[in-house]
Amino acid sequence: MFKRKSLALTKILVLMSVIFYSCDDLIMPDTDDKRDLIIDTWTCNEESKLLGESAYTIDISKDYNDSTQIILDNFYNLGFGKSIIAKYSNNYISIKNQECDNFIFNGSGNVKQNNNLINFLYTVKYQDGDIDTVKATLTRM
Repeated sequence: MFKRKSLALTKILVLMSVIFYSCDDLIMPDTDDKRDLIIDTWTCNEESKLLGESAYTIDISKDYNDSTQIILDNFYNLGFGKSIIAKYSNNYISIKNQECDNFIFNGSGNVKQNNNLINFLYTVKYQDGDIDTVKATLTRM
């Protein structure tokens, strides 16, 4: 009789530890991280001095190495997997001397309309010295 109770108690303890261990995955992310408000896939409508008008998709994600930074994937339509790292604070995005795919980016963006619109003004310096001036509007998809 003692072995049955002991076995039943052991099963209950194992089951409870599995349940408690599983609950760790249910912990919600830090809601104080303001970057969460803009993490999404965006449609970019861009006016470039050198390339003209274009429309494409940009993914914005968190830089987990720095809580003040975001990652802009496919910025300037360079292709997914090619990213710019930008500072983000108080609805302001700053890009300073960021190199990607042999281009150097400088500029800024403002988040507006309840985090559903981002306006960017930036420059792109090419290896040959040409500089492109770009105005881009990002809207949520």
